[in-house]
Amino acid sequence: MNSREKVSGQRQTHRWELISFKDLMEANIYPVAINLDDKGASFNRQFFYESPNRIGQYIETNTAISECLRVIDVSDYAMGCHLDLVMDDEKGQAIAFCVPDKPSEVL
Repeated sequence: MNSREKVSGQRQTHRWELISFKDLMEANIYPVAINLDDKGASFNRQFFYESPNRIGQYIETNTAISECLRVIDVSDYAMGCHLDLVMDDEKGQAIAFCVPDKPSEVL
């Protein structure tokens, strides 16, 4: 509890706290956890660490949240692309890859 909460006796609710897992699913936003200690896990560090964090464009937040939660616009990393995500709940595995928004014509 911070000092403001101690004074008022109530915990403040932030807009981002009102977002539920169901809300994310309905918006086609799929949170994916990556266990960095898993020897079989791999991910493109450049994509996750060098792409701008766009969280501030969607919700009001503070520095602590924006340092641990990232919203990435795939086009910042690969112009004209989106991310395809394939998940297998039973195996607990997922793979994501960049795909062009418009398929190129095959000659």
